Amino acid sequence: MQFIQSSIGIVALLAVAYGFSENRDAIRWKTVGYAIGLQAVLALVLLKLPVTRHLFLMLNVLVNTLETALQAGTTMVFGYLGGGAPPFAETGASTYIFAFRGLPMVLLASALSALLFYWGVLPGSCAGPPGC
Repeated sequence: MQFIQSSIGIVALLAVAYGFSENRDAIRWKTVGYAIGLQAVLALVLLKLPVTRHLFLMLNVLVNTLETALQAGTTMVFGYLGGGAPPFAETGASTYIFAFRGLPMVLLASALSALLFYWGVLPGSCAGPPGC
């Protein structure tokens, strides 16, 4: 049943893209077929092979470790605003404050992306002359 549902979804998505296309003659159906086939192969590799599942579980442990360290740091810096125990009795209202608990994760992701870009792990976009 799931295969039928996903097949209908792919066909519907292609139909919507075809319907909104301004130049339907320029569509290369062979390329579309290759792309869908590559997507199916990647889905099988990522979902069915135990090696890739183990790799993603290891990445999950890494991200959870970073999140735990970030939580400890924001609690140390911001106290109860950053996720620590409040010095008063809670009345049922949420103590989650986006500026002190959500944005530090965004800053961490930005800093890691900049560092990986600097090291050459992440590719950059070059809008200037060739070889920039």
